[in-house]
Amino acid sequence: MAVATETGAVVEVGSRYAALHFLRKRCGQGCFSVLRKTNAEPVILLAMTGYGLITAVTPLFLYWVRCIKMFSNRPDLHIENVTDFCLHLKDDNSTYLNAMERDIATHRIYLQLCATVPSLFIASILGAWADGSGGRKIPLIISLIGVTIYSGMQVAAAASYKTLPVYPLMLFAELTAAMCGGMTTLFAMTFAIVTDDSRHEMKQGDSYVILRIGIASAFQMFGTLFGEILAYVCSEVFPQDEANVVATLLGGCFMLLTILYTVFLVRETHLEVAESEESARQITGRNDTSVSLREWCCGADSWPRAKRKMFKLVQVLIEKREGWTRFCLNMSLLYIFVEVFALDSSLLLLVVKRPPFSWSDETWSIYSISNNLSFSIGMIVFPALIGQTKWLGKDSLLIMSGMLSAAVISIITSFARTTELLFICAGLGFFAGGISPGFRSFIPRMVRKDETARLFTAFGVVIDLCPILSALLFNSIFNATLHFWPSFVFLVAGIIMLAVLCGQCVNHFLMLPVWLQQHSEGFEPLVAEAVDDISDTDAYDRLLQNPVP
Repeated sequence: MAVATETGAVVEVGSRYAALHFLRKRCGQGCFSVLRKTNAEPVILLAMTGYGLITAVTPLFLYWVRCIKMFSNRPDLHIENVTDFCLHLKDDNSTYLNAMERDIATHRIYLQLCATVPSLFIASILGAWADGSGGRKIPLIISLIGVTIYSGMQVAAAASYKTLPVYPLMLFAELTAAMCGGMTTLFAMTFAIVTDDSRHEMKQGDSYVILRIGIASAFQMFGTLFGEILAYVCSEVFPQDEANVVATLLGGCFMLLTILYTVFLVRETHLEVAESEESARQITGRNDTSVSLREWCCGADSWPRAKRKMFKLVQVLIEKREGWTRFCLNMSLLYIFVEVFALDSSLLLLVVKRPPFSWSDETWSIYSISNNLSFSIGMIVFPALIGQTKWLGKDSLLIMSGMLSAAVISIITSFARTTELLFICAGLGFFAGGISPGFRSFIPRMVRKDETARLFTAFGVVIDLCPILSALLFNSIFNATLHFWPSFVFLVAGIIMLAVLCGQCVNHFLMLPVWLQQHSEGFEPLVAEAVDDISDTDAYDRLLQNPVP
């Protein structure tokens, strides 16, 4: 009896040890597999943490600096302590607050122009080059260098605002980042890499949102969230002047870390064209089949080549495709601008700084963190929930539900008069979080791999155009309705979102017969099978047909 018990104990202990050993082994293999597959996702997380730090600090910093500059050395106003005056200006619904907010809203237009107009051209060229001989990695590094310089200029503005005007430094920072492709190229290249790595999961007839794309989209928001949390910590630990410098400096450090990770750890995912051009060079004996970056920028035919590359970006959108695919592709790009309206909170800061809200910087930071956390969770969980259904067009349903949520949030915000209602809107952002992964999963299915970078560049260009239109339209509306309804701009945004929701319903209706015909549960990547003259591989074909003797 005792022996049996001892044996049983030994057997039981041995079984538990074997089970724990097996579990540790499987967990180790799973973690190693995830790390081995990871490529550009950390770039998104690190870059958005640094960028989120800066963008979280900049509106509050600009609000503070402009108040100090505008009301210092003004004996006619009889202000004894300008610092105390600016701290309590949010409680005063007076002409002083209106004048300062008009100043910020007006200069925001110029900042958006400097950040957007050059980026439209540079990002288009880099996007076309990325689908050709450039690959994904080099354009990504170029954009990161520009964003890092942008971070350095923000540090300089925060450290020298007492002696130097901040607007010229900020304008130069935006212009420098835009001349390197800006965030448009950064997002285009990172999501092109993620999409390249996920192509084998994009099966024909499947509309399930690829988990990797959902996670990458969530990393974009999680990075922003981490940046805002760090900015909030800086504001609590350091005095206001030092907090701005420390936060922007941390943002710059994250950008430097992102560059190092990209250079040493990011794998190139678009090698086919470069390998084809190298083969063509060896066969023909020519050395001009692959174009270096220096020749791109300084060569004799750099401008004609740039125009050809920008036209190739357009060719992705006008290429004939099966059924209604081309129409739905272009309309989807048109609808993407709503996501920017849904996430843009620059005017909301001006609204909540006024009565009846009169938010402090701490309250604004808590709201921003809550809003981004809700969006981030929604980007992962909401697509997974819809993915469990048997409905046709899961991507489209995800987009439509996100649009509806974003419209409801904007309309409620326009009528809100209490802080609690705005925080309820932040919670509703869970459903609006489905917009980004929905579009980023749906649109790449419509194009080939050698069109992916140009497609995401067009994606980014559309998003870049939104702040310009928003600044020109919404800032004008904000200034016109400032006295009687400051939040009226959000009602206009909500109505626009409802109109776009109707447009996406039309897209869903047009694609429905195709989905039914394919007997699938979602989208099919309806792309033309023929390889058109839209990439740098045509140089390889021409050289093989006409070799140099």
